[in-house]
Amino acid sequence: MPLDFPAPPKESIVSLNEGLGRLPARNKYAYRTEAAGGEQPEVSLPHEVFVLNPEQITAGKGVADAKPVSWRYVLNQPTGGALMENSATATAEVVYRDGAHIFSNLQHGWLANATRRAIDVAAKLPAVQAGSFDLRVLRIPAERVDSLWLKNNTTNADIVVPIRSAIDVVTAFQPYSADEFLSKIREHLAMKEPFDDRPKNFQG
Repeated sequence: MPLDFPAPPKESIVSLNEGLGRLPARNKYAYRTEAAGGEQPEVSLPHEVFVLNPEQITAGKGVADAKPVSWRYVLNQPTGGALMENSATATAEVVYRDGAHIFSNLQHGWLANATRRAIDVAAKLPAVQAGSFDLRVLRIPAERVDSLWLKNNTTNADIVVPIRSAIDVVTAFQPYSADEFLSKIREHLAMKEPFDDRPKNFQG
């Protein structure tokens, strides 16, 4: 398989299962806990999430300086049919906090589907087909950019595939080299007007 999915820590899996068990029995997206009669969800595509903040990017830092913050999982729960459209699809995240793994959230719909689509794009890249890459997620929260980070296991030629982007300098599902991706983000940050917190009647 061209993409490697590193095994998450056992503590993260335990927290994931405990967190899913504590969810409300049912919600508007049709996901149901096992206690409420829902089927056990299929957990797949585990990936570690890393955060890089704008200050680091502006200072010229690279993806190697990103901080690990959580593990995220894609869930699929059958809701009465074998087809994917008859399933409740979600992502679940388990964060690191004070040395512990803590269940954080369950997010339905678009994020899981977009993650799957980005992985499909990544898996078909010639460089990925010929090489060995760990699947990670790189998050720039202040800019609302989430991307697959394909960590090259043999060279420094990492690849980034945005899953979502609230800024127009990078495009979702478009592959970039890590250097090109961060260069575009850096250019965007340089063009942003600095936040002015002075009183509106300030004349200085």
